[in-house]
Amino acid sequence: MDILVFDKNKIETAHAVEIRTGLKIRKGDLVPKDGDSYLIYGAHLQVETLIKIQNMFKNINYVIMNELQYEEIKGTDYEQLLKHSLVLDPVLDNVDLFNSMKIPTEFISHEYFQNKNDDVRPIDFLHTRDASLDNLFCDPSLKRTQLDPEMNYAVNQLTTYFINAKTYISCNKHDYHNINKAVMCGCKVIALKSNMSDAMMTLYKPFCTFQETLNLEDNHIAPDAELYQTTITTLSLNKYIPLIKVVFDDKKFKKDKHRRARKNERGGAGIDAKQTNEKIVKASSIR
Repeated sequence: MDILVFDKNKIETAHAVEIRTGLKIRKGDLVPKDGDSYLIYGAHLQVETLIKIQNMFKNINYVIMNELQYEEIKGTDYEQLLKHSLVLDPVLDNVDLFNSMKIPTEFISHEYFQNKNDDVRPIDFLHTRDASLDNLFCDPSLKRTQLDPEMNYAVNQLTTYFINAKTYISCNKHDYHNINKAVMCGCKVIALKSNMSDAMMTLYKPFCTFQETLNLEDNHIAPDAELYQTTITTLSLNKYIPLIKVVFDDKKFKKDKHRRARKNERGGAGIDAKQTNEKIVKASSIR
């Protein structure tokens, strides 16, 4: 099994999976053959090609890291691609919803490398560009940096933004990539309650200050990357690692086997984040 990365913004979390699993990121041209298995980031960007490959070979297996929501998937070719793949999704609520749509799905929390900065952080607030936040920054002493949502940032560049910011403001729905990145870079996190379900707020409660309306002064939860790894990361590993092993070990993987794996492996031992934390930290320079 190889890792395919079609979305450049996901290269860091793909490297984390590479280290956790021993799988390798495929570089260069893709030349598939019967019996191959792929773990895919950005599959929604290459739907036509991936379906074509499935149609060419009888035993091609995909594990897709999904980024889209129900309203974006329903009735599309991408939905059909997902139904013939195993899907990993960072939104707990999507697991049951997608399974009810006959899309075999399990939870994953996308992992980022820990980057510490014990020096003074010159940026007070970091957030994705959003004009509706401008009125919060009337005080000229507050320093902020805005991320361009259309920009493909290099890993080093994005990491620099986060490690120099004291607080990350999550102002978008399903912003879990940036929240995870912020926690692992030692940022406090403010998030709107309206952008998260109850299940996701419960999961992220130790790491985010949730607000009805954004208030820059209400921000008291200190970042804790180690706690994040022993809770959310470990939960994620316990769910997705056994399923990747199913695909990796069985070239004739079928959806019904995925369902048996979910039943038998849920809550299994997985990989202990404490055991691999040192390796992840040392690997933080990988780009």
